Amino acid sequence: MMDISKTDSCEDLKSEAAQREEDRELKREVERLNLELASEKAKSERYLNQLKYMQAEIENIQKRVRRETDEIIKRANERLISSLLTVLDDMEMALKISHESHNCKDLRSGLELIMKKIMNILEGEGLTRIEAVGKPFNPEIHEAADQVLKEDVPEGIIVDEIRAGYTFKGKLLRPSVVVVSKKFS
Repeated sequence: MMDISKTDSCEDLKSEAAQREEDRELKREVERLNLELASEKAKSERYLNQLKYMQAEIENIQKRVRRETDEIIKRANERLISSLLTVLDDMEMALKISHESHNCKDLRSGLELIMKKIMNILEGEGLTRIEAVGKPFNPEIHEAADQVLKEDVPEGIIVDEIRAGYTFKGKLLRPSVVVVSKKFS
């Protein structure tokens, strides 16, 4: 008959050996997981650094775009002002002539030329006058200041313009203030 204590002892040894093998296996798994964790941490740090770099780059681009936009606006204003200086010169000349001459006709024609020059400059920049008189009233671009009874004009047609309206590059800048016809009821 076999001694039970030897059997138990053999099984204990096998159990201890299995436990040691399991411990070694767990240690290898922990080491593998630690290596993976270290690798992922390194990736995270790289991504974070890249993100910080990109964020700084975006901020630099935004600053550069703001500077460039300010410069473009400054140059555009400079060009417009330069164009308007010739009109200012013409106005000064007209005032000088008006003091020396009492001819209102000459003064008027000079002012009309100055007005045309100003409109040419502004139209070149994108300003367009809204046509009003003789057109149907449109509340999107016209503002009615008054209505007048007119037998010879259909109702809703603009018969007078009190103040001109303008669009700037297709966008309404200021509506025309107009007088609209009304039929007798």
